[in-house]
Amino acid sequence: MAKITGIGGVFLRCADKAATIKWYAQYLGIQIENWGGVAFLFGADTAPEGKDAYAVLSFMKNDSTHIAPSEAAFMLNLRVDDLDAFIANLTAAGIELVGTPVDDDYGKFAWIMDPNGIKIELWQQKEYPTAFLKTPFYFLFMGRVWDTIKQAVQGKEQDYTSGSIDRAIVLLSVPMILEMAMESLFAIVDAFFVSKIGTDAVATVGLTESVLTLVYSLAIGLSAAATAMVARRVGEGDREAAAKAGAQAIVVGVILSFLVAIPGFFYAKDILHVMTKDATVAENGYHFTRIMLTFNLPIFLLWMLNGIFRGAGDAATAMRALWIANIVNIILCPTLIYGWGPFPAMGLMGSAVATTIGRSIGVCYQLWNLFSVGKIVRLKLSQLRPSTDIMGKLVEIAAGSTGQYIITSASWIFMVFILGQISKEVTAGYTIAIRIIIFTILPSWGVANAAATLVGQNLGAGKPDRAEKSVWRACQINLIFMGIVGALYFVFAPALIGIFTQEPEAMRAGVMALRAMAAGYIFFGYGMITSQALNGAGDTKTPTIINFIFFWVIETPLAWALAMWLGWGQAGVYASIFIAESLMAVAMIWAFRRGHWKVVKV
Repeated sequence: MAKITGIGGVFLRCADKAATIKWYAQYLGIQIENWGGVAFLFGADTAPEGKDAYAVLSFMKNDSTHIAPSEAAFMLNLRVDDLDAFIANLTAAGIELVGTPVDDDYGKFAWIMDPNGIKIELWQQKEYPTAFLKTPFYFLFMGRVWDTIKQAVQGKEQDYTSGSIDRAIVLLSVPMILEMAMESLFAIVDAFFVSKIGTDAVATVGLTESVLTLVYSLAIGLSAAATAMVARRVGEGDREAAAKAGAQAIVVGVILSFLVAIPGFFYAKDILHVMTKDATVAENGYHFTRIMLTFNLPIFLLWMLNGIFRGAGDAATAMRALWIANIVNIILCPTLIYGWGPFPAMGLMGSAVATTIGRSIGVCYQLWNLFSVGKIVRLKLSQLRPSTDIMGKLVEIAAGSTGQYIITSASWIFMVFILGQISKEVTAGYTIAIRIIIFTILPSWGVANAAATLVGQNLGAGKPDRAEKSVWRACQINLIFMGIVGALYFVFAPALIGIFTQEPEAMRAGVMALRAMAAGYIFFGYGMITSQALNGAGDTKTPTIINFIFFWVIETPLAWALAMWLGWGQAGVYASIFIAESLMAVAMIWAFRRGHWKVVKV
């Protein structure tokens, strides 16, 4: 027999809709979506009709026809299990319908009036796949995904410690994904133009970037520390303390940059000689390496300042900074390499100059936003005065996070070293494969950074359970995305590598590397999110230990043994990467499930 199974929603008539929405958000913690309401998913044990379901709280203007002809202050939505049968029962009992029943994307609807003049909306929800409704993609069926994406890109201030977790993930991850996608696009474009110079140039870039990864390790580590501290302070509601933490992070970044620049200027050629047995690569490419290492401050600041924005929840500004930097890079790269227009042809040096100029412009935009605009966190020049307490805490948190990336980077350098002993063609092929991998790894890092922000802010607000739930939701997204992309890379590896090189040995090496790493994408998806979540909580020690075990106790010795001792060559290197990083992802998931991160003090 057809029956009512629960409340599907309440629609309120508002004299001032905007003021009402603001009141509900400010005092009840209900974040209203752009469509004018919010949907609450039922739990699996309470869902009506034994399926996934949601109830809606929506706000209407006084003159809305949706509640008419009722003059009451609200309309009540009731869920039914079989609307057609229910309508037949009402008709048989002499109850008239208001208007004509509707069947649309949300389900079947019919309307009646109760004896008090209140309009009743009867609703039979359409069924959607359970797993789909439990991800942020259920926004598609609520008719507001594009509004949410637009809001994410605009970067309006949000409260990520209440309301829909799915919405919070979308609002944070969309600009972070776009931010990282632009960084990925630059890496691909740069590799394309440099590859036209020759194999030596590609090898030089690969060797230099393997060393620059140490710089990235310091920058990303400090960025993670800034994100953790700023997010925790913002979650606690102390924006002044968040600004002080951000300012001290800048001081630490400038100091570290100078410590890297000095040896980079004097020993660039020696570094390349150590990295490859091919002397021509070192002799012809050391000028590129010298520029990139000496002028590393924009690298430090670009990553670290974006860590401040992410921690504050202002992912849109971080996105714009990288877009500005990389658009300039993409324009200047071919211009300076080939000498377009009035510019001289600088060859490989042009790539280094373009990168430095582009990143410097991006940093200027960041500093302007932090010191002049201050949308969420506004820095002051007086806050740049060194504070040993704050700097010490930043360094303490960053030490673990930086340690993770140094461990990872050093392992990667060793992988390149092994490949460099085989041939420069193999090194070039691996470099191209890594650039393609970055195209999807960096957007996934965008989702991971969103998870880190949600963890930090929700722990600051005293909501560890919400922080944990946010991480598992982010894992679902990354798992689906990287699984699909990994399959595409595995199938189309020859075509993708062939875009960048037709040299047979380099192409064979690139295809082998791309397929080996793509095979582990599903594991990487979960490991990436849980690792960043631990960092966002300030628990940088646990991922550091896990990284050391799997990169240096397992991956590095295994790569050397397979490639050099057993004679597997490059296949041995790629096999060790797949084995070690897949196992490391499992270990990260285990560490996150333990829950120690919930009690870490920042």
